[in-house]
Amino acid sequence: MTPSTSSAASSEANAPASSWLQEPANQLRHNLIVRTGIDDAGLQAHHVFVRARKADFDRVRLDIHDPQFGAWWATPAHQQKAVQYKAKWDEFFYWNANPTRGEVLEKGREIAREFGLQVGF
Repeated sequence: MTPSTSSAASSEANAPASSWLQEPANQLRHNLIVRTGIDDAGLQAHHVFVRARKADFDRVRLDIHDPQFGAWWATPAHQQKAVQYKAKWDEFFYWNANPTRGEVLEKGREIAREFGLQVGF
């Protein structure tokens, strides 16, 4: 199954949170594997809501490590485009100092689509 299919996410999205890792080191990757059933060394777990802006996402009550806010991204593309991806969030918060949770979620979907990522929120 590829990360572009939605059946894995829909069938396993209800994986018990008790099987999720809580420590940050490999937390998102492990939790995405549990949630999606995908474990591919050629993919990296990507925080849709970037770690560098965690305080901004905390303000709207988004847990950036929750696997529903993660996406699989092919390793080369992730490494090549991560700076551009973060810049989109920097620009968003520059123009939106106090966005609502809904605005942040919608922007997350928009940025993910722009970079070809499939999200499940």
